[in-house]
Amino acid sequence: MLQKFIAPIEVTPIETVRFDAQFRVESIGPLSIRKTVSMPARINVNDERRIDYMAEQRFFLLMPVEGRVRYSHYGREDELEPGDFALFDGQAPGRLEFTEPNTSFHLVLSAKDLKARLPSPENLCGLKTYRDRHYGLVVRALLEDVWRQIEQGFPQEHGLTIAKNILDVIATAYSLQHGKRFSESSSMSERRAHIKRFIEARLRDPNLSASYVADYFGVSTRYVSMIFEKEREPISAYILRRRLEECAHQLASRDWASYSVTDIAREWCFVNRAHFSRVFKKRFGTSPREYRRLKLQQTPG
Repeated sequence: MLQKFIAPIEVTPIETVRFDAQFRVESIGPLSIRKTVSMPARINVNDERRIDYMAEQRFFLLMPVEGRVRYSHYGREDELEPGDFALFDGQAPGRLEFTEPNTSFHLVLSAKDLKARLPSPENLCGLKTYRDRHYGLVVRALLEDVWRQIEQGFPQEHGLTIAKNILDVIATAYSLQHGKRFSESSSMSERRAHIKRFIEARLRDPNLSASYVADYFGVSTRYVSMIFEKEREPISAYILRRRLEECAHQLASRDWASYSVTDIAREWCFVNRAHFSRVFKKRFGTSPREYRRLKLQQTPG
């Protein structure tokens, strides 16, 4: 039963000597809620196995209640403070990182239940929803109260009603905080989501381009470009940005300290060192080597 809700992930403890993590999964009608307590760690879900793992699409809502969580998903990066939350597509790659002890709630939501309330949830994936803005506090209070009820003995006969209440409150918070994202048709947002999942899983492929994506999906390059118009970022710029962000992530990580800047650049398809340095500096304001030096100085050994 747990495998239905827990997909293969790669967990890298930040403090390996005293790492510990615990979780508990419970069902509320059609929903699954999980509470995790973990020492600092990095969690990667970034390979092609993940894309096909779930035959049925599911979405995940993550809310830290103790400790901050940095994440990357759907080409978006941000940090969640306790009480903030974000939606994740269960079929898409992503990354979480927390450098302090963390306690979080995770909700597993079926696409059918979510789309009945949010017509284009793919547009919302990776967007931070704030605890101190419209309905943010209500979502946190509801999840904490539901978990208290679970610990005291949850009345399963009311599971369906409570699940509907949770979904309605979450949908209201997203509608109030990200209402403009709802204007696009669900079919268009789903097509973009499929393309983004494809791109994210193949960022290391040197052949990745708009024409490569178009060939895979059996559509024209113009159509693929049109899909990205609402993002205000051409698909080529999206691919370049995401590769640079992955390079920056590895340059800032002690896990990759034994790899040269050139090795990391090549890992993400930058074969020309001068070109890589130029586009990296344009994106991050400093050279790759200086960026690595500064980030590693800020990271505990």
